[in-house]
This record gives sequence, C-alpha cells and structure tokens, in this order.
Amino acid sequence: MGVGVAVTANSLDNGVVKVVVDETTGAIKSLRNHSIDNNFSDSASGENLNDYLFLHGNKLADLQRNGPVTISVKERGR
Repeated sequence: MGVGVAVTANSLDNGVVKVVVDETTGAIKSLRNHSIDNNFSDSASGENLNDYLFLHGNKLADLQRNGPVTISVKERGR
C-alpha cells in the first residue's frame, strides 16, 4: 500500500515533502522536506519557483504575471 497524500486547496503533502502553490499565479511558494528545516523555494523576495512572467514587446514596465490559475486532479491513482 502506498503512502497517503494530504491535499488542501493549495498544497500537497506526502509525509516526505510538502509543496504549497500560490493560488493566484500557480507558482511554487513553498517546497519543504520534512526532515530538513529549509524552504527550497525562497519566496521572501516575492519570487517563487516556476513563476511565469510574460513580456509582450520590450518595455519592462509591461511585464506581467499569469493568473488566475485553476488546480485540478487529473488522475486519482489507485
């Protein structure tokens, strides 16, 4: 039998690692291993892992983030 996964609106936790997703952008704002006291996604600066930025043209003032995002389960497993 496999390890269970705890699921919330914006996180997954399998007892080994926990991933927390930003509900607005879909970026990973927290990635933690339960045995290591560290957030591998240093989101203190406001930047996150897998953050998507889009620049249409060449004006940095027009830089945009994606959003809003939808998170859904495609396969429930066995």
